[in-house]
Amino acid sequence: MTEVKTLCFGETFEYRGLIDTAGFYKLTDKWFNDHGYDKTELWNFEEIYEDGKQMTLRLQPYKKISDVAKIEIRITCEFKRCKDVTVEKII
Repeated sequence: MTEVKTLCFGETFEYRGLIDTAGFYKLTDKWFNDHGYDKTELWNFEEIYEDGKQMTLRLQPYKKISDVAKIEIRITCEFKRCKDVTVEKII
């Protein structure tokens, strides 16, 4: 019999501003790898609209505890109305 314990459900985080989506992806990869999780990417969509790009990423990393138990994390990331910008760094 499968037992599921939900720690949090429906929690959202909203951010408006500059973000490096490739850097975000690498950061999550590194964190899961450092903490012993095997990453499973269920889907990764990118759609282009008139008001910008929309990206949806669904991750489901897991860690085997024993032969009969594992920890699983389900994460859905939605990036909406993303636009490419050029940032000039002045040194």
